[in-house]
Amino acid sequence: MRKLLKGLRYLESTACVMTALVMLFACGLQVFNRNITQHSIKWTEELARYAMVWMAMLGTSIGLREGKQMSVEALYVRLPGLPRRLLRICGDIICIAFFSVTGYYSIVTVSMQFKLRQMLPGLGWPIAAIYVIVPVAMLAMLVYEIYQLYMDVSGKNETAEKEHVK
Repeated sequence: MRKLLKGLRYLESTACVMTALVMLFACGLQVFNRNITQHSIKWTEELARYAMVWMAMLGTSIGLREGKQMSVEALYVRLPGLPRRLLRICGDIICIAFFSVTGYYSIVTVSMQFKLRQMLPGLGWPIAAIYVIVPVAMLAMLVYEIYQLYMDVSGKNETAEKEHVK
């Protein structure tokens, strides 16, 4: 499982950096062309926009993996051991359900887009190429959340929290 998580971490981080570079390149090219040649290239704006979408979805997954997602902890921090652990497990189960349902319906949407063969006007790419990031990100977040549930059920997170506090 750790090997899978390590490989997923590498792929996610690399893809996030690559999409940031693509977005930087597209925006830079657009600014250069508008200011120097007084023309704009229509596909650069579209490429930057969709690279940002990919980067946001990958970043969301990375944030979940790193525990950097925003949360309200007012109740959680006041609970003792077992109730705190049960609250975490309930939260994990809710997240797993959400990622599963969202992932399923995003796969349905992507497959429909492949069948419809809709194209992006500026890039000429299939629109499904943009939408495919949603099920990919949902799958990655599902894997992380299942691992988190395993850690919470096995009690390994309590040990990590106590060590982190010290």
